[in-house]
Amino acid sequence: MRALRRDKLKFVVLRRDKLKFVVLHRDKLKFVVLRRDKLKFVVLRRDKLKFVVLREIFADKPPVDFDCQIL
Repeated sequence: MRALRRDKLKFVVLRRDKLKFVVLHRDKLKFVVLRRDKLKFVVLRRDKLKFVVLREIFADKPPVDFDCQIL
């Protein structure tokens, strides 16, 4: 249900969340992990082998102040 693999210098996680597939992505030292959940964007950070939810951002508010990008 959850697979963790290392892709070059990035960590890519593909897991099934209910009826959705969620791609989590870590890019160097920045928090660029972003998943779309219904109409919300959830910013996650990588904590060892776990992903911790930092904040939820609605789709009409771009997360420019959090130094992340939509994947």
